[in-house]
Amino acid sequence: MKAKRDNQGTYSGRDFAFTCFGFVLFMFDVVLDIKVSVGFYQEGDYASLIVFVLIIGFSSMAIQVFSWIFFQVDRQKDDYVPVTWAEKLSVRQRAALHVIQLGMVVRYIAAIKLGYMVTFCSTTTDKASLVRFVNFVSHDLKLLSVFETSSETIPQMILMLYIFLQSNKVDYVQCVKFGGGFLTVTNSVVNYHMSLRATLTEKKQLKVRHFCPWLVYFGWNLLLLASRIVAVTLLTSVSFCYIGFNFLCVWAAFLLWAWKKNTKLIGRPKSEWLYRAMAALILYFNWFNVAEGRTLGRCIIYHSFIFVDNLTLLVVWYIFRDTHDTDGYAMHALIGVPAMYLSGVLCRGVYYWRFHPKVWMEKPNNSQEDNEKLQNLGPPSDEISLGDESVPSLLTVGDSNTVSSPAQ
Repeated sequence: MKAKRDNQGTYSGRDFAFTCFGFVLFMFDVVLDIKVSVGFYQEGDYASLIVFVLIIGFSSMAIQVFSWIFFQVDRQKDDYVPVTWAEKLSVRQRAALHVIQLGMVVRYIAAIKLGYMVTFCSTTTDKASLVRFVNFVSHDLKLLSVFETSSETIPQMILMLYIFLQSNKVDYVQCVKFGGGFLTVTNSVVNYHMSLRATLTEKKQLKVRHFCPWLVYFGWNLLLLASRIVAVTLLTSVSFCYIGFNFLCVWAAFLLWAWKKNTKLIGRPKSEWLYRAMAALILYFNWFNVAEGRTLGRCIIYHSFIFVDNLTLLVVWYIFRDTHDTDGYAMHALIGVPAMYLSGVLCRGVYYWRFHPKVWMEKPNNSQEDNEKLQNLGPPSDEISLGDESVPSLLTVGDSNTVSSPAQ
């Protein structure tokens, strides 16, 4: 199935508010990064400071590279029209902004400005022509946000929890950073899901008027992520070698999986391998669909694999832990982490069963009356489309006015 890029999709004040909230979280996270770094320096904890800064540096450079690639790929499209001021910058100006690590800031400002125009300033005619652009600008931005949270926010949260387990001291700023990390990660996943459904016009949109679907969606992401972070942190507290070996093996397995699924996000062989490496990193912590098609089987395989891996991490930690320091919470961790993960999987099942918008496929029918009334819709398909759908290709094959949809 193809989703025509000429279709405008939807964009509302709700979408604009989510974009603004994402920018606030982004800037708040930058401020917290500075405060945490200063705190490490003042306490003389230079090892944690170095690790913390390295995480930020790696993530920032990776995001700038992807942002630059996305800009360059967009420029090669046959239907490319520069709309925002960021797209109208020269190649040198844009390159300079990415070199000084301002690629995400530029994208946020452009998305907010364009979203404001669509929401408050445009006429009906102008809005029809701008909605398509703001949706695709927002989609790139929110995909980059998912990359950032997986490469920076989650590793930082693991570091914060590791420091707490080692020192048994609670630092206010680090606690805020840890709690804000959960909000940032889950918000980025929800925003990305909304943005992707907005660009795929054959998909029904999530209903925001009712809070229950969003609470369940937010909840299962939170439970799955929290259990994974705790399991990884516990093994890290025992041995860096063990967790390093586990990460390399699992990451390599997911990289192979992404390659076997023949991902086509970017369309350039070298750049595509960068995307697969990032997708494998995301999959190490949380579910991320990398290919088109039905995802139910992939979800079952993935969650079964991660559940077993979490159990393995816990067992190794329990064997090699310091019993004197960990007896107070050892059994709680052994029982709580698997229970938390299973609860997250259960919540995800409830979400798809009760709340997730189904994909409706139109049946062929020659009846003029049925065609006029648009009532010849078949039953909803059994496709589970990510809750976080597969990523549409940035470089389309064949018709430049279409973009691949995951519903195939």
